[in-house]
Amino acid sequence: MALIERDGKVYARKLWIFMGPREWGNDLMRLVAREAFASDTSLDAVQVNEHAGWHLTFLRDGTIVGTSNDQAHLDDKATEFLNRIYGYDLAGEIRRP
Repeated sequence: MALIERDGKVYARKLWIFMGPREWGNDLMRLVAREAFASDTSLDAVQVNEHAGWHLTFLRDGTIVGTSNDQAHLDDKATEFLNRIYGYDLAGEIRRP
């Protein structure tokens, strides 16, 4: 991971991707995140947003560390990652047609 330390706090580089109005589903979201990681090795996390408000945030290995589902249970790896960082450093955003 390319975590960033600033003023004694650790941040993860996160890219935001907004899917198009006719794109949905967790399989496509995972594919979009994998493509983003493949094209930018400096990313720690990618958040993929559907048009209806659903989002998933992935680590490079596919672990989900964020979701709009407030009832979701994140695994231990996700919890450990989230406990290590203070927040996210914006790596940009992409809006798909």
